[in-house]
Order: sequence, then C-alpha cells, then structure tokens
Amino acid sequence: MKFKDKPILIIGQSPIALRHYDILKKKYSNEVFFLDKKKIILKKNNNNNNYSIVKKLSSETFYLIVICTPSSYHLDYLKKLYKKAEYLFVEKPFAHSFELANNFFKNIKKEKKLNIFIGYNLKFLDSLNKFKDLISKNFFGEIFYVSCTVGKSLYLWRDANINFAASKKKLGGGCLLELSHEIDYLLWIFGDLKFINRYFNPKKRLGFDSDENVFVNLESLSPNYKKIPINLTMDIIRRDFKRECEVICEYGTIKIDLVKNLIYLKNDKKIKKFEFVKDDLNSSYKKQWDHYLSLKKINTYSNLSSALKVLKLIEQIKK
Repeated sequence: MKFKDKPILIIGQSPIALRHYDILKKKYSNEVFFLDKKKIILKKNNNNNNYSIVKKLSSETFYLIVICTPSSYHLDYLKKLYKKAEYLFVEKPFAHSFELANNFFKNIKKEKKLNIFIGYNLKFLDSLNKFKDLISKNFFGEIFYVSCTVGKSLYLWRDANINFAASKKKLGGGCLLELSHEIDYLLWIFGDLKFINRYFNPKKRLGFDSDENVFVNLESLSPNYKKIPINLTMDIIRRDFKRECEVICEYGTIKIDLVKNLIYLKNDKKIKKFEFVKDDLNSSYKKQWDHYLSLKKINTYSNLSSALKVLKLIEQIKK
C-alpha cells in the first residue's frame, strides 16, 4: 500500500526516527517531513544529512504522525497532535508513566476512534513467532519455569554521551523502559503477569541516575500457563549484547537467541537448531509498518491496552 501524495510527519531526528524515515520514504510516501524542537517542519535533502525548512507547524493535517522523542515527551506530543492525523505511531514505550498514559487514554478514547500503534517491533520477528508457537503447542510438555535475559551497555548501544535520553531518569531512561520489549513479548506469549518481587542493583556502574540493572520475578496468570515462574534480568551495563529467553519444560528446553536469530530445542539426547537467516531488525520494522498501515480499524496487535499493561507492570516493579 502506497499513498505517495499523503504527508507523513516524523517528530524527532534520532537514529530510530531516521530508520522509520527510510522505510516510509522508500515504500509508502514521497512526502515525509520532520518536526524539530521549535515546531519547524523540515524536509530531508536527498543523499545527505541536511534539512530544508518548509514552514512553521500550524493547522496542517497529516496521514500519519510518527513520534520518536524521549518517552517523557510522548504524551505531550500526543495531546497536541492526535487530532491532526488518521494514524499515530509512537515508538516504545508508550510513555514514561502509567498513570499519565492511562489518564490520557481514558480522556480521548471517547472523542475519536483511535488508531494509535506502539512500536514494539520484536513481535514481528519470525523467530519470536516460532518461539511463541512452540510454547503454545507444549512442544516439550509441561512448562516448569522461564528465564529471560536482556542486556547491553549503553556505551556500545548509543553515543557515549551521558546526556542522551536513555541515561536520564527524568527523560524516561533506564533499563526497564529502554528494554521494555522483553516485558511486552512476555505478556504477549504468557498472558497477564503477576509481579512477585524485584531487586535493583544499587551500584551504579555507568554513573547514570536511571536504573542500570534489575532482577524481576513474575508469575503468569493465564489459564494456559497459570503460576509459571518467570525470571527476568535486565541491564544497560554488560559489554556483550545478550537477548535470550529459555523455557524449561518437562522433556527439554526451548531457547531463543534474539541477537543471533536462533531457536534451540534441547533435551538430554540432542540439540536441534533453527536459524532465521532473513530475520533482522530492519525486516521487523518493515513488517510492523505493513501490518499497521493495512489496518482498517483500531489495531489489536500492539495496541494501547497492551502498551498500558507494559507500563503498569514497570510501575509495579519500580515501587
């Protein structure tokens, strides 16, 4: 689906904003603009990183608005702009506060049929969908427990400037919000989760004021996976990027490595490996856009209610 004459506005000029720009410009529209901090509409010049001023934002409307700012600003832009577009896309997480996000949702859901999509793109990886399918089919019998780990030093992940948003608590930084993909896909696979307890490592390895390392114990509330213990470890300090989830079962273990795009099926006799060679983050972003922009009504794949569940669980962990 291409709507080459319909304008798209991207708020923010971060690496993720530029990734969305490249996908949208190539496949969906010739009219993709950026909005800077002074509310000036900019157009990116071809083949370079320069921008041309178009005009000051006023009464314009857009087919799609994409919000790629620090999460503490998401709701500010949503409140001002949700009436200016047919589609609204917000990079994860939905916001930095469950209470504020929930109040926003309650206030506007009666006004307009919303088509807001939250950018949790990992669910569009073939490997993660296969992982979910194996679990739902009880491939290795009864599930005993789940162990999920994600971690990567911010100094390897982004520019090593301590002023960037991911390092700042007030901007919605820290491992819980920055790495909330894990909470999102655990809710997606195992249903509603009960918070049991958590431990924040008090030592600040990077010197940031946001949470750098947390250990969380959860329990599934789904009838299909009732009371399965889930251990989640998250950090923004480790020097090797790790993003894995293991499901330990009656007759073996199902493991996914989301860095290498591999699934392992292991028991006491053998190890079987599935490799997803075409699985990469860029393809997941493309599939996410294909899915979202083909919707004719409020979406159910990564909608506001599921994004609010992520924030609610994060709020419980932080207390």
